[in-house]
Amino acid sequence: MTFSNEPGIYLVGELGVRIEDILCVTEEGCEYLSTPVEEIEVVGV
Repeated sequence: MTFSNEPGIYLVGELGVRIEDILCVTEEGCEYLSTPVEEIEVVGV
């Protein structure tokens, strides 16, 4: 099974951010098909 995980944070009228990960679940476990985000850098705020 393949699916996306898209958590997000939104501040109405200010900004929003969403992280999109694509994952594949197999009999052996879960595998990222996209590069997982380990750190978020805030710029221009």
